[in-house]
Amino acid sequence: MGNIRNVESVLAADRTLAVGVQNCPLEVLPPVTLQVVLRGTDGIVIASDTRMESHRSERKFRMTDSISKIVVTPKLVYTFAGDNCAKEIGEAVSKEVAANPQPLSADFIGEASNSALEKYKMNLGNEFVEMPRKIIWVQVEGAGFAVWSALYDIREGQFKPYTHPAEFDGKFGVFAGDESNQARYIVEYYYKNDNYLLRNISSLTRIAAHMILTGGLLNSTGVGGLEMVVGNSSGFARVPTEELRELAELSRRIHEENNKRFSDQDYLP
Repeated sequence: MGNIRNVESVLAADRTLAVGVQNCPLEVLPPVTLQVVLRGTDGIVIASDTRMESHRSERKFRMTDSISKIVVTPKLVYTFAGDNCAKEIGEAVSKEVAANPQPLSADFIGEASNSALEKYKMNLGNEFVEMPRKIIWVQVEGAGFAVWSALYDIREGQFKPYTHPAEFDGKFGVFAGDESNQARYIVEYYYKNDNYLLRNISSLTRIAAHMILTGGLLNSTGVGGLEMVVGNSSGFARVPTEELRELAELSRRIHEENNKRFSDQDYLP
């Protein structure tokens, strides 16, 4: 999977996002990646930043590049957070689904992900690094979706599968990557708040984009860029670059308006 032309590169000239290669000591760097999956009345939204880390000088420095972290396959969509290992585990489970079509389950994901992990560790040997990793798989299931994740347990050295059923009101929001990022507030309040009904895809793309882009402002050395996939019972499709540009512009205007309201001057709408 190569580099992609996404909103980070498109908007670089506008300085809407923090972009470029980052060279910083690893011990002072915040996490890379911020992702969210949201269910709506007419489908599902999967959003991610596009910053991926690599290392040089015996891992003393981290460089970041721009790649796609949402993978669309004929059977499902998956996201990965946490280095190339997470990417390969996501791919391995997807290949198992393609070869043996069946609904996702804890046993299936646990066996497929940890089998691939053992092969990955054997190939890397002493180069394998213990670090947080998470993969999210989204599969069409009847008129709805099955959403599963696998979280790497550093203490046990293996992936543990988790299912994410919808709440009583039909909502679910699944996060990955920089999960402590304060931009989660946007989803926690405007999506999960009990005062708001389940929203449609159009609304959720705006919420998800604003969360990812704000997350980049709050963690400019670790999170950057934007990509998005939407799905319904017919399948999944990537959100076009032009629409991503419009979503980024909306996010910029929201922050600009808030700055005006919180300025030293009395503000009258």
